[in-house]
Amino acid sequence: MTMKRNAFQINVPRPQWAAFAALALVASLWWCPSASAALYLQEGFNYTYSPSGNPLAGNGAWVNSTPLVTVGNTNLIYATLADISPAGNDASVASNTSTTTDAYSACGFTKVTSGVVYASLLLDCSALQYGQNYTIIGLLPAAGNGGTFSSANDPCDIAMKTAADGVGYYMGARAYGQSATFDTTTELTNNTASFIVIKYNFSSKTASLFVSPDPTLGEPATPTVSSVGSSVAGDMSQIYLRAVRNALGVVAAPFQVDTLRVGSTWADVTPAVQIAPASKLVFATVPGTGTAGLPLGMVSVQIQNDSNLNISSNNVPITITVNGGSFSVGTTTVNTGAHGSASFTDLVIGSSGNFTLTVSASGIGAGLAPATSGTLAIDHTNTISPQGIALSAFLDSLEVETYWADGYSVNWLTGATNGSGFNMTSMAASHCSSFAAAVADLLGVYILRQPDVSDGGLANNQADWLLSNTTAGWTAVPWSTNAQHLANAGNLVVASYKDPNQSGHIAVLRPSTRADTDVVQYGPQECQSGVNNYNSTNVMTGFNQHPNAFQTNGIRYYAHTLTGPITPVNPALSSSSFSNGVFSVNATNIVGRGYNLQYTGDFAGWTNVVTYTNSNANSNFWCITTLTNVPAAGQDRRFYRLRAQ
Repeated sequence: MTMKRNAFQINVPRPQWAAFAALALVASLWWCPSASAALYLQEGFNYTYSPSGNPLAGNGAWVNSTPLVTVGNTNLIYATLADISPAGNDASVASNTSTTTDAYSACGFTKVTSGVVYASLLLDCSALQYGQNYTIIGLLPAAGNGGTFSSANDPCDIAMKTAADGVGYYMGARAYGQSATFDTTTELTNNTASFIVIKYNFSSKTASLFVSPDPTLGEPATPTVSSVGSSVAGDMSQIYLRAVRNALGVVAAPFQVDTLRVGSTWADVTPAVQIAPASKLVFATVPGTGTAGLPLGMVSVQIQNDSNLNISSNNVPITITVNGGSFSVGTTTVNTGAHGSASFTDLVIGSSGNFTLTVSASGIGAGLAPATSGTLAIDHTNTISPQGIALSAFLDSLEVETYWADGYSVNWLTGATNGSGFNMTSMAASHCSSFAAAVADLLGVYILRQPDVSDGGLANNQADWLLSNTTAGWTAVPWSTNAQHLANAGNLVVASYKDPNQSGHIAVLRPSTRADTDVVQYGPQECQSGVNNYNSTNVMTGFNQHPNAFQTNGIRYYAHTLTGPITPVNPALSSSSFSNGVFSVNATNIVGRGYNLQYTGDFAGWTNVVTYTNSNANSNFWCITTLTNVPAAGQDRRFYRLRAQ
């Protein structure tokens, strides 16, 4: 069992020992039955842990036994929050795989019928399933809610859901008759203890949530988020911990709770530890990498004491320097805010290399010890070759965000809809594989494509083909940064993923000056058709319909050299002639769409002669048009051009 430490110590003179011992005994009770007491509940979970699972119910005042809510063996600590004495373990809430039953345990406290009630706790949550939200903790009346946790039955709930990036999570509050209202600006980190305070106001029927408040300060004037109920609670008498049932095939993440308090005032539930004075600076946030000539990620500095607790100290000048180099741009001296932190947001190092950063305080903070960061690796900015620039122009000319549209049958070579012939796709789903094949064909490179095989499931078939057909000129590329460099040099590079459970995905890489560190984090730059068509995005975004692809390094890269010139796919006029009043022109190398043939006599204005659309039967086509509006004798000669609509 992992034992808790006491967060602070009180020395009592010997003559007062008996009185202090009696006071300590009262303070250590889990349930305080006196209605006049300000601290209704103080729970440190000082119970026995068992590897086989010791249900929390049956310990202290906890009831409603379930094997999913047990005594854990960890110790959640929040730097500035006083621990509970005697110290103990934690409450561990497991995932609930039942499809019918909510598993929960509840603890009673003195019944409150008016005014306000505060509850605070430390929360540590594992990764939530993306896109879901759960009600996990809350206050209930003495009658409970019948074990049915819903907006109609719960007067004051704490909820959580996954953050927008799918990594951390957000917290929310819910009152009677309302859906949970979430704070989407404060993202909490998985597997890290966070401090949460919930407040219920009887007169306003409001549940208010405070996320990561500072225990050394008073109650914030504005809660992080709040929810106003449609009716008022009759009383508050219980607090519950809930393992959410798997009603929709979704299992809620396990979480841990510790240092639980319920009281009548903010001060009751947010006791701060005795804090030693400030003594040093530390880096709270510092990037490990960067790109020469581009802004660094934010650098944050915090004032702390020798116990590594954050100290609030306003207007302390903090100066940052580079060891082994210098900043070419940026504000290098920033004053701390009310919480003793300072942030640098516009720093730029102009050269590549390995550096460290040092921060030091001056003025009223002159006695604080400076801090030096770990190594900061600054990469050079990637460059694009002339052939890479031509490849970018070629990809832009395909207008993939307009053509190869999801949900339509398209000409695989052109992306145009409403056509006919053997080049039309048989499937009306997304067309990543058709777009990749069209790009390769227009660049004179073969990749598995229709009509050689069906377009149904083609991306998975292309993944298999690329893996076993390196003799066709394709070469496997082991690293994402190498793949980006090859695209920058003007090679045809694809990112391919075979999905064992559904259609796979394939995209074409495009040149980019992004730094290698950014490419490693988000994947190379790419151009694709798919459920979402992107002319330019990163691989992590482009493959987001396959959540396991990028996160598990399941994407493979393949490259093919390009020997011929790379030109945009725009109309090209050639083989023109004029005979017997008939002007003929051959238009070649055109992706089939709608076009206008126009004329001008002064190059100031252009007039349409004829408008037509490719038949979608082939990527190369010609159009011979008889012109009946030949200029009369003595008029200016006419010049013609072919324009894509």
